[in-house]
Amino acid sequence: MDPDTVPAFWSISRMKTLLDHVVGMNLERNERLCKSFDNIVTALSKKPTSAAELVDFEQQLEQFRGNTLKEMIDEFQDIRAWQQMLFDCEHLLEQRTFKAC
Repeated sequence: MDPDTVPAFWSISRMKTLLDHVVGMNLERNERLCKSFDNIVTALSKKPTSAAELVDFEQQLEQFRGNTLKEMIDEFQDIRAWQQMLFDCEHLLEQRTFKAC
């Protein structure tokens, strides 16, 4: 093996390892985001049966509108930016990367 190509091979190997790590982190973050969204949908789908439950429901809804929705959108946009970086690097993704929540 040519000594001049060894550092290039190591660099490519390291870059692939790094990009694979980004893929894994994005998958985990996406799964957590989907689960958070599902939990919110479940909580907000329950019909209140008492005045106390109605107050709790309204508080949850206000919390979602006020903070949670923005946080979820920010998280999604960050995941999307990392995903775009992977595409820009022409990093080949596995089929499981494209599965829906």
